[in-house]
Amino acid sequence: MDRIFLYLFLFFLFFTTSCSTPYQSMGFTGGYTETQLSKNVWKVRTDGNAFTSQTVINNYALLRASELTLKKGYKYFAVISEDQTTTTQDIDFGQTSNTYGNISSNGSFNSQTTTNNNVTTFTKHGNTFIFEMLKRNKRGAYDAEIIFSSLGARYLK
Repeated sequence: MDRIFLYLFLFFLFFTTSCSTPYQSMGFTGGYTETQLSKNVWKVRTDGNAFTSQTVINNYALLRASELTLKKGYKYFAVISEDQTTTTQDIDFGQTSNTYGNISSNGSFNSQTTTNNNVTTFTKHGNTFIFEMLKRNKRGAYDAEIIFSSLGARYLK
C-alpha cells in the first residue's frame, strides 16, 4: 500500500513539474483572465501553479496588459492598483513505515519501526491589477510596445 502512495506521488510530481504555468488563457495549470471595467480600464488576473514563480506571474500580468493595450489601439498603460497573492496548501500523501530487525546468535530478536508522514506543501502565486489604457504617455505609464516586445520574446512561443 505504501508503494502505491509513493508511485502516485512520483507520478503527480512528474506531471506537475512538466507543467509549470505557460502564458495562456486560464486553464488547468493556471493562466490569465481579463475583465473590461470601462472603455479603457481593464482588470487582469494571472494565477500560477506550484511550479511557477511570483516573478513569472507578474510578468504574465504585464504581458497581458500590454497585449490588450496594443490590441485596443492604445500605446501606454498605467497600473491603477495591484494585488499580489500567495497561497499555500499542504497535501498529505499518507504515511510510510519501515521495520528493521536483527536476530542475534543466541536467537533473540529486536526490531524497530519508523513511520514517516508524506506531507508536501505547495505554494501558488497570483497577481491582479487594474490598469488604464492611454493614447499619450503620462508619468508612471508603461510603454505597451516595449513591454510586449521584451516579455513576448521570453514567453510567447
